[in-house]
Amino acid sequence: MPKEALTNKMVLALRSDGTEQQIYDARQRGLVLRVSPKGDRLSWSVVYTNPAGKKQRQTLRGSDAASLDAARKAAARILGQAADGRDLSAERRHAKAALTLSDLLDGYIESRAPELRSGREVARRLNTFVRPALGDLKAAEIERANVADLMDRIKLGKVEDGKGGFYRASAATANRTFDDLKAVFGWGVDRGKIPASPMTRQKRPAETKARERVLSIAECRTILDRLPTVSMSAALKRILGLLLYTGARASEIAELRKSEIDLDAALIRLPASRVKNARAFVIPLSEPALDIVRAALPAAEQSDFLFPSPRDYGKPIDGHAVSTETRRAQPHFGLPHWTAHDFRRAVSTGLGEAGTPPHIVDRVLNHVSAGVTERHYNFAGYVNEHRAALEAWGKMITNRKNGA
Repeated sequence: MPKEALTNKMVLALRSDGTEQQIYDARQRGLVLRVSPKGDRLSWSVVYTNPAGKKQRQTLRGSDAASLDAARKAAARILGQAADGRDLSAERRHAKAALTLSDLLDGYIESRAPELRSGREVARRLNTFVRPALGDLKAAEIERANVADLMDRIKLGKVEDGKGGFYRASAATANRTFDDLKAVFGWGVDRGKIPASPMTRQKRPAETKARERVLSIAECRTILDRLPTVSMSAALKRILGLLLYTGARASEIAELRKSEIDLDAALIRLPASRVKNARAFVIPLSEPALDIVRAALPAAEQSDFLFPSPRDYGKPIDGHAVSTETRRAQPHFGLPHWTAHDFRRAVSTGLGEAGTPPHIVDRVLNHVSAGVTERHYNFAGYVNEHRAALEAWGKMITNRKNGA
């Protein structure tokens, strides 16, 4: 096998020759770099001798495989453990056998969930639905039937809430929890914590169907008219008002930081980390939206967030709370069932019918076109056009002189 005194520059420049390559590091005994036949994957492993004198190979994962320096340190550690007489492969087998799903959930939530835009919601679903039902089972022994049974119970509303009742039946929640659990098992396989995922080739528990509810201009006006008198906190009312005036996503407004608001420019500036498509986004504030922001600021004086959680001023109101309180308040509005997310469809439809160009409607909703130019080259903000569209939308839903 070829040996090379590997460097970071050399590793980055490696290309495939059409076959799998294995390059042994000349500086660290036992460390091997594998290059896949297509050249699209590099992996580190360590070759060592176990107490019985047999050659063993351990693939490095996670932080141990993050860089050449990390791989060298991991290789030195593993060779030292093997030299002490430890049977590392047997230890790994025992660890996998003892690992419960709760252990796997803990590792995933701690290391992966913070990186996700909806990490708190993911953790909540895993802790609410998965941990109580499957957490005590060995992770490597969970079968497809265990997962399917749990998803059916979520979908049918047969999961106990710990208060003598049951969580509301929801096919959408079953689908999201399924996706969460699939990610957990995939993470466990990638890191060598479990040998395989029971979710492989398993279908989501419910067919997805796009909502078609489009709030009319008259319905939007009804919501604005009745919002002040609904039994709901002032913060949640303001969140709903901003969602209706801006067409933004619930988490973008509910978790809004005061530092993201530019009152002088009448703009919200969202960093890429807070946006679904991971691209920084600017939301112009129309006059009624700006009035809501100004009214909310005094109540948020002691917090970094415009809408702090009433339980902890160091955290924002959760987007899930917006959905829950909106659902509870439905009778007050006297309208067919609607959700805060339906506001986005109403904004899109209203602007489209008023003649707003499609690319500006996409900008308002922060949808990225499927075209190569839009996705990778056209980063124009269209802020002026975006502002004009939201000003026009604000007038549509507040000005009764122009229609019912």
